Amino acid sequence: MIPLVRFKLAAYARSHRLLQPVIALFAMLAIFYSSPGPALEGYSDSAALLIVVFAWAARSLLDTEPPTQRLITMTAAGNPGREVTSGLVAALTVNLGLAAIAIVAPLLIRFGVL
Repeated sequence: MIPLVRFKLAAYARSHRLLQPVIALFAMLAIFYSSPGPALEGYSDSAALLIVVFAWAARSLLDTEPPTQRLITMTAAGNPGREVTSGLVAALTVNLGLAAIAIVAPLLIRFGVL
């Protein structure tokens, strides 16, 4: 299953669909953390919008392959469940990366690194 996850992540990165949610995430972080104040207030505001960014990233990852290619991947995987599971694991991986950015970036901004 790991090769399928890597295949999905590579196809997602090659399609440049990852840039859209990442740009939205950085724009959201820039808006929420541009004014001085406690980081916890910004975390609570950005948490609601992160759900939208995560859904956008997952949907675009799961929609990267055309239907015909998805059928070929299901055939090569041996059963459709592996293909679906690998897509969900790849989406989880991308969203964990976006969550790490959303957690670390405000701390770096508050401490003056960024």
